[in-house]
Amino acid sequence: MEPTTFAAVTAIEPRGDVVRRQHADNRKNSDVHLTRAGRALERRPVPLAVEVHRIGVRGVPAADQRAARRVLLAIVANLARDEAAVAAHRALPRDGGRNGGRRPGGSCGARP
Repeated sequence: MEPTTFAAVTAIEPRGDVVRRQHADNRKNSDVHLTRAGRALERRPVPLAVEVHRIGVRGVPAADQRAARRVLLAIVANLARDEAAVAAHRALPRDGGRNGGRRPGGSCGARP
């Protein structure tokens, strides 16, 4: 199962860190709110993340930090597109072996 917001919320809701509240006018939609316990969790990792970031970029010029961020975001976007292509490729119906085990329409460029 691929990670999703729904899966993440479903996993942490029983711990009492978040609560879901349905919209009164649209019962399909709900908001997720941090509980007091959930807000308390934020105090631990955020300062740690800030400190790790400060140490990691020490001596790296701001322009280089921005360039690195752009490159990393492009890599993440490429990987997400590839993963979506693989999922779409896997969802295609097989031809029952009449096409040498290949998917109809040839390769989509995604890995098998």
